[in-house]
Amino acid sequence: MPANDITDFLLKEYDRLSQAYFEARDITAKWVKYYLIIMAAPFSFIAFMFREKPLEFDFSHLPDTLSILMILVGTVGLFLAFIIIESAADNILYARAVNGIRKAFLDRESGQELNWRQYIILPDDIKKPRYLGWKKTLWITTITGLINSCYLSIGVSKLYIWYDKSMAHYWLATGIIWLVFFIGHLAFYILDSQKKEEKYG
Repeated sequence: MPANDITDFLLKEYDRLSQAYFEARDITAKWVKYYLIIMAAPFSFIAFMFREKPLEFDFSHLPDTLSILMILVGTVGLFLAFIIIESAADNILYARAVNGIRKAFLDRESGQELNWRQYIILPDDIKKPRYLGWKKTLWITTITGLINSCYLSIGVSKLYIWYDKSMAHYWLATGIIWLVFFIGHLAFYILDSQKKEEKYG
C-alpha cells in the first residue's frame, strides 16, 4: 500500500479512535454516577425507616427487609463494579491505539524506516497507560470494592445471626465476609488487567 494511503488511513483511524476514547470516558463516568446513586439508596431507606427513632438503629440488628436490600444493592454494585472496570479498561485500549498512531508520525518525522503495520495494531513499545496501575482504574476498583463489600457483609452477616443467636462472633464474621468480597474485587481487576496485557501488550 502506498505511503499516502497509509497516512490517510492512520489519520482517519486517529480521528475515530480519539472520538471513541472520549465517548468511552463519558460512558464510564455515567456508570460511576449510576453506581453512586444505587449505593446511596439504602441510606435513604434507613433514614425513612428510622426517622422517628434514630437511636434504635443498629447495624447488628437490622430488620430482615433491610438486610435483604443490603444484599441486593451489594450484588448490583458488584456487577456494576465489573462493568466499570471493563469500561475503564476499554478507555486504556483506545488511549494506547491513539498513542500508537501518534508514535508512527513522530517516528516518520525523525527519519526512521517505518513498518506501518506495527502502528495499526498496538505496538509492543506502547505500554502506557498500563491496565494495572493506580492512576487509572485501581482506585475505582478499590472504592467500589470497599462500598460493595460493606453492603454485602452487612446483609450476609444477617445469616450468621440466624445461625448464632448469641452474636458471639458477629463482628468477626462480618469482617471476614467483608474481606472476602473486597479481595474478590481486587482479584477480578488484577486478573482482568493481566489478561488484557497478555492479549494486547
